[in-house]
Amino acid sequence: MSLARTGRHPSEETKVKLRAACLGRPGHIPSVETRAKMSAAAQGKKWSDETRQKMREYWTYEVRKKFGESISGARGPAWKGGIAHANPYEFIYIRPKFYLSKHRLLMQKLINRKLITKEQVHHVNKKKKDNRLENLALCSNLSAHNWAHTEEAKIFFG
Repeated sequence: MSLARTGRHPSEETKVKLRAACLGRPGHIPSVETRAKMSAAAQGKKWSDETRQKMREYWTYEVRKKFGESISGARGPAWKGGIAHANPYEFIYIRPKFYLSKHRLLMQKLINRKLITKEQVHHVNKKKKDNRLENLALCSNLSAHNWAHTEEAKIFFG
């Protein structure tokens, strides 16, 4: 049963124990300055421009490398110009943790819109690395893509 329901008010000693339990550090009550800082942080107080600049200067590439922090993107040691190869396709770096296959990107630029997830890009000559626009065809879904393969097989093999 809570203290509020009993009509009794907690003593100062009980208040201290409750505060310490809430902070997760037994016997610790934050000072007035610490409480003010915590309150400012909770209200979303922003860093000053001067403080941000100091932080940027400190967290340089060398310092981050020294602490073992991973460095991603163009500054990272594993950067290969934004192109990844996963046989037989090429993938282009779009944004952090997102690559798009080159043939889908070229088709999007050709038709001036993003492709729907179910749309398939068909390589006419069946060479997946040949991403010339003459070699690419847009299929509305997987069954249309499969149909394109069977029709090609009929043409070539009778």
